[in-house]
Amino acid sequence: MKIDIIQIHALLDKKEFNKFGDFIRSPYFNTEPRFIKLYELIKFEGAQLTREVLSKKIFGENSSINDIRFRKLVSEFMKLFERFLAEMEFSADPLSQKFMVLEKLKKMNLRKEFLKQADDIIEYIENETVKDELYYKNMTDVYAKKYSVEEVNFKDYKKDISFILNEYTDKYFAAMKIFLFQRFATLEYSFDINTSEHKTFYNEVLNYIELNCEKIKLKDPEIYLRYLALKLEFDSFDHEIYKEYVEIMTGVHSKIKINEYLFYLMLMNVLSKLINSGKHEYNINVIDITKKMDIKGLFNKQPIHYQNLKIITESAIVSKEYDWALQFLEKHIECISQLNKESVFYLMVAKLYFFKNDFIATRKSISKVSMDDYFHYIEAKLIECRVEFELENYLSAIDTINTAKKFLKSHKEIGKEFRNAYTIFLNSLLKLIKYHEVYDKDKFLFELEMLEKNILADDNQIYAQNWLIEKIKEIKKGRS
Repeated sequence: MKIDIIQIHALLDKKEFNKFGDFIRSPYFNTEPRFIKLYELIKFEGAQLTREVLSKKIFGENSSINDIRFRKLVSEFMKLFERFLAEMEFSADPLSQKFMVLEKLKKMNLRKEFLKQADDIIEYIENETVKDELYYKNMTDVYAKKYSVEEVNFKDYKKDISFILNEYTDKYFAAMKIFLFQRFATLEYSFDINTSEHKTFYNEVLNYIELNCEKIKLKDPEIYLRYLALKLEFDSFDHEIYKEYVEIMTGVHSKIKINEYLFYLMLMNVLSKLINSGKHEYNINVIDITKKMDIKGLFNKQPIHYQNLKIITESAIVSKEYDWALQFLEKHIECISQLNKESVFYLMVAKLYFFKNDFIATRKSISKVSMDDYFHYIEAKLIECRVEFELENYLSAIDTINTAKKFLKSHKEIGKEFRNAYTIFLNSLLKLIKYHEVYDKDKFLFELEMLEKNILADDNQIYAQNWLIEKIKEIKKGRS
C-alpha cells in the first residue's frame, strides 16, 4: 500500500483521525515523540497540509522534502499509519479476531482449547454471517485448521473431519466459480466478448449442483440461486426457472442467512438485459420483484443504486405504473446511494411525469436537477427537449437542443457511448423540427421516411429511439 502523508486527512473522518492520535500516543504502539509531533502538525495544518510545510516545521527553513532525514521520518510514520488502518479494520471484525486467537492457541500447543475455539468459530459463522462466497471460504479455512490437529476418527470413520472439509471445499469452489461465471456473463453483455476459454470447470460445476440439487437447494440456497441466475443468463429465458427462483426467495428459511437484497437485484438485472433486447413483456416482472422487496423492507436496509432505480422507473413507465412509482420514489428518496440523491430523485420523477403527459410537473422536476451533477443534468435537458417538442414550442426546443450540445462538448467526463447516443438523438430531433418548415407534402414525407430509415439502420445506441420513431409515425399520419 502506498499512501502519501498529505492524504491522511482525506482518508479519515474526524472520529477516525482522533483515534489515530490515541494510537500514536499509546506506548504500546509507539515510543517515538517525533511521531507524536508529526501527528500534531498534521492535525494543526489540516487540509492546507503540504510536505514542504512539514519539512520546514520539523527540520527548519533550509530543509527540503528530499532531505534523507525527512524522507525516513515520513516513511516510518506511514508504516505506523498503515498499522493503524490494519488495527482499526481488525478491531471491527470479530471473526478475524477469533481466527487470530485460534492461531495463537495452535502456536501454544493448547489442543483442547484450540478445538473449542474452532467449534466456537464454526458456530459464529453459521449463526452470524451471511451465506456467500466468504462464508464457504471461512468454513473451509476453519475446518482445514481443525484437520491439522485432529486425529483420524477410528471409531466412526464416516464422521472423520476430512469428509466435512471435502464438502466445504466443494461448496467454496462451486460458489466462487458460479460467481465468476456470472461476472463473465456481465462482461459478455457489456463488451460483446467471448469468455468461453475462461469458463473452466463450467460443465463440472453445473453437474455437481444438478446432482446434489435438492440438498444444495435446502442447505445452500445461495449457490443454487446463483446457478439458476446463470441458467437464465446463458440459456434461453425459462419461465419455470424464473418461477423456481422467486419461490425460493419467497420461502427461504429464516435461519438461513442470505443477502436477499442482492439476489432480488440479481434477478432484476437478468430481466433488464432481456428488456434491453426488446422483450418488454418482462417489465411487469421487474415491478413485481420491486414490490416484493418493498414489502420485505429490503430497500430500507441497503442503499438503492442509480442503475437499479433506473430499471425500476423505466419498467414502471412501460407498465404505466406511474403513481405507484412516484410513491415508491417519494418513500425511498433517503435510500438513494448517490451523494446527489436529490438530482437522481427529481430526474426519475421528471421521467414519470413526462410519460404521464404532465409537462408542468415535468418542467418543475427538471429545474431541480443540479447542473453540477453533469451525468443526470444532461438527461434532464434531453427530457426538456422532448417536453418543448410535445408542446410545439419549436424555438425553445431548438435553444434547449443547442444548450444540451454545448453541455456535452464541455463535459468529456460523460462516456463516449452516452455522448454518441445523446448527440444522435439531438441531431435527429433537430431535423424533425426543421422538417415542419417544409411545405411541400411529398418532400416532407420523403424527408421523414429517410430520417426514420436512418434511425432504424443506425447500429449505435440512440437515446429515446422508440420515442423518436413514434413521433415520426404520428407526424407522417397527420400529414398523409
